[in-house]
Amino acid sequence: MEDWIPFRIALLEDPRVIRIAADLDRSEFEVAGMLLRLWGLGNQHTEDGIIEGLTVKALDRRVNCPGFSAALVAVDWLVVLEGGVQIPRFDKYNSSTAKSRAMEARRKAAYRKQEEEKRRERKQRGTSRPEDDAGTFVPIPSGQPADTCPTESGTITGQCPVDDWTATGRRRDSGVPSSAPRTTTRTTTTLPPPPQTPPASEATTAWRALTAAVAAAGVQDLDCLKAALNAGLTHADCHAIIEFYETTAKHKGYGPAALHKRLTKAEVGLPLSHGWPKPDPKVEAQQQAARQQQQQVVDVQQEQARKQAQEAAKRQREETFGPVLDALPDEEQEALARSVSADLERRWKQIGASGVVRTQLLLVLERRAVGVLAEVG
Repeated sequence: MEDWIPFRIALLEDPRVIRIAADLDRSEFEVAGMLLRLWGLGNQHTEDGIIEGLTVKALDRRVNCPGFSAALVAVDWLVVLEGGVQIPRFDKYNSSTAKSRAMEARRKAAYRKQEEEKRRERKQRGTSRPEDDAGTFVPIPSGQPADTCPTESGTITGQCPVDDWTATGRRRDSGVPSSAPRTTTRTTTTLPPPPQTPPASEATTAWRALTAAVAAAGVQDLDCLKAALNAGLTHADCHAIIEFYETTAKHKGYGPAALHKRLTKAEVGLPLSHGWPKPDPKVEAQQQAARQQQQQVVDVQQEQARKQAQEAAKRQREETFGPVLDALPDEEQEALARSVSADLERRWKQIGASGVVRTQLLLVLERRAVGVLAEVG
């Protein structure tokens, strides 16, 4: 394969590139670079656009962008096959034949530009010929083979520009001498227009959307979708199963293999929560460990919040009832401690209204104040 590929200058303005950039939250420049990487792979490894062995996951890893393959499928720039992927319309631009056509078109365009410049120079020098001014063609001599000359309008004619003849009457590149007068005129034949690519049918669009969804879920083998559709399920039913996997089953120990089996053995009318295989023990263990770790984090946060609330209440209690406690005589402080317990009274006699004893006495004063307020209310 040639070591070059055609690359449109206006690719960044293509609506499909803009959509892919929006879906992936990347710039159009990054998307163009990823497309260049993909088309370069196709240029190296295929003539018909089918790259065997390249999976969706491998392609996303190749361009370092998860979801890139699914975004291409959504705009009809990639088809996921069993055992590989396909670049649609690859032979239109990147095959050897397409590149030859592109080079030939450039050569002809350069030739027409060169001839036009020659005519313009002759006109400026005042040496232009009637044939140049009128834009006429000198016919091929009668009796000679009719070499064809494509014109700018896309037709094939037996007439050729004057510049195609030498002074000896020999037509350039034809090898045919001529001695007959150049008076005959040959008819022109209009080339048929190139065939138009038919628009994708509604069924094809729905199938591509479905394959993109299952590929995004991690399933590479599309036989499971074919089995589900053959069993009587609709595209909407398959989308519902995939959505249930993403939102529910995926978090219960199921992996892409489980989704593949669920679609393969799908039945019409089967509830979404039924028909799933046994969860993968490894995935289930990992998810269980993740849930436990998350619960531990929540427990630590709750304990910290509880301690902070206790400290805040303690400071508020000290600010409100600390002066009240300090103003009480020793006899009343002792009686207050005795009302709580004999052990607290003993501790008060040892250390006074400090430490744990002070905390308990302030709590008693707070409760009494709350009780008085309740009675007043």
